[in-house]
Amino acid sequence: MRSEEYRRVRMRFIFRPVTGLVISSREARRILNIYNKGVRGEIHVNVNLSLSRVPIDINADDITFPGGYKVTLDDLKLMTRDERGIYLINNKGIFKLEIRTERYYYKLALFPGCRSPTLEISGIHMHRVSGIDPWDDAKMKILLVGIRRCHRVLDICTGLGYTAINARIAGACYVLTIEKDENVLKIAQANPWSRRLADPQVEIILDDAVDFIRSIEDNSFDVIIHDPPRLSKESGGLYGKEFYRELYRVLKAHGKLYHYTGEPKKHRGINIVRSIAKRLHEVGFTVKPVRKALGVIATK
Repeated sequence: MRSEEYRRVRMRFIFRPVTGLVISSREARRILNIYNKGVRGEIHVNVNLSLSRVPIDINADDITFPGGYKVTLDDLKLMTRDERGIYLINNKGIFKLEIRTERYYYKLALFPGCRSPTLEISGIHMHRVSGIDPWDDAKMKILLVGIRRCHRVLDICTGLGYTAINARIAGACYVLTIEKDENVLKIAQANPWSRRLADPQVEIILDDAVDFIRSIEDNSFDVIIHDPPRLSKESGGLYGKEFYRELYRVLKAHGKLYHYTGEPKKHRGINIVRSIAKRLHEVGFTVKPVRKALGVIATK
């Protein structure tokens, strides 16, 4: 086995959706309102962040969900305290979808006006949530680069997997998606909107994209979606010329790259969009800013 093949096998992440039902604070509040109106017995409600509609049995003291999961009224009240909170219900109990570490706080959050959730890391949300739904934002990026049937797609910074999933929906026959942070993927495994990451035609790599991309062969992909976190000391490598040169190398001739840039504001006196476009051009790309998608489209 070649060294690059060994690295790929060693870094492959097997995506296993978590068993149970997922309830948002919004959904919990609706159920509580139904209870307070005096409704008892079996009714149908939305769960799994509105992706499923299931029967529940409302009793005097608790609510029984499919699978025999029981939730008390006090449980429901607690779930409504965090307006953006999302909770997993299974045979082990009720858990808020969050992970706390010494450095970061990860939380799955549902913003007002959105159907799909975003991931917050230490209070910073990883998707656009103002004026657009995170799922629809990912879908728009796919449309912009024109992913078609049997395209091979490289997705950098998996996150909750919305880009990778929408690439498959659009017809891509294979998606390689790279995520550096295992806690992000653990949150995704509990997110109903991320479950299609278990698709066998989606290969997830748990590694730093700056390092892993060197193991990818030339001219491997028709489309690249590069959706890095905001520019910082930690993420700087994802904005560097050397990394852009690698993106150019692994993209097929006439292939397209979408690069998220965020709001076109100046950062410490530097125009981020202009500096990104300049470096992409220097490694060989033809670059076009796309304001509505807060990014640029680069063509090889």
